[in-house]
Amino acid sequence: MVPFGLKKQWRIIRKRKLYYFINIFGLALGIASSILIMLWIADELVHERMHSNSDRIMLLYKEYNMGGDAELNSSLPLPLGPSLTDDFPEIAQAVRVVPQRATLQYGENIFFENTVCAADPSYFEVFSFNFLNGDPASALSEPYSMVLTREKAEKYFGDADPLGQVIEYDGRQKYTITGLIDNIDQHTAMDFDMVVPLESIYKGPEAEDWYSHFTLTYIFLDPVVQRDSLDKRLTGHMRSRLEGDPTVILRAFPIRQLHLHDPTAQNPRATYVYIFSVVGILVPVSYTHLT
Repeated sequence: MVPFGLKKQWRIIRKRKLYYFINIFGLALGIASSILIMLWIADELVHERMHSNSDRIMLLYKEYNMGGDAELNSSLPLPLGPSLTDDFPEIAQAVRVVPQRATLQYGENIFFENTVCAADPSYFEVFSFNFLNGDPASALSEPYSMVLTREKAEKYFGDADPLGQVIEYDGRQKYTITGLIDNIDQHTAMDFDMVVPLESIYKGPEAEDWYSHFTLTYIFLDPVVQRDSLDKRLTGHMRSRLEGDPTVILRAFPIRQLHLHDPTAQNPRATYVYIFSVVGILVPVSYTHLT
């Protein structure tokens, strides 16, 4: 038998269908909204976690004075990276990355690509990518080698094996495919589909110019490092190379924090994560109290 209380409640619900429908629908909508918000927050928190040693990788920024105002950006000179591994024992690797836009040709097919980067050979040792073919340690060891994603390989070569294939770069040089990686996870800033050696593009006096700043410089630290003094020592190193600029300051930022706490952003994404965290909790709670 159905308890009398339940039967009575059912009669009340039947008499006030619209009222209960609005309340139940509103509560369900609030709960669904909270779930979506929490999923979005979880997605925001995993950026750069795909790299196995992401807690030891830092991106360098420079702070400098421009017309009386402090400016901050990550454009640095090419020779900085190699000089760091020479002078700082705690820096196991320094990886320079320069985003590129290039016109590439394979056979009769010509494509304009804007997800290319030039990088040091240690790029695939510091950052973790899933190699489907080729060796991460030597994929960029030859001056005119290239590593590309599975998606780009299918775009250029179809079902053919990409390794050993040759692509013409900006009508100047021919690059041989030496590595194939899986498509890039969306949770990283290192979302380049094609990577070529830095030395194949930047050489000669340009590679030694401390006053031309256009390079991203990542450092891979030893597990035990006195990070409190690292910025001060990096700054001293930089100033010793830049004559007449005693105001420049170098800062190292962990890549895990950059997505949420970008030091160059006016409104860091962390602000929105905090706001939506509160909203996600309060929406269903407030609704139950109001009803």
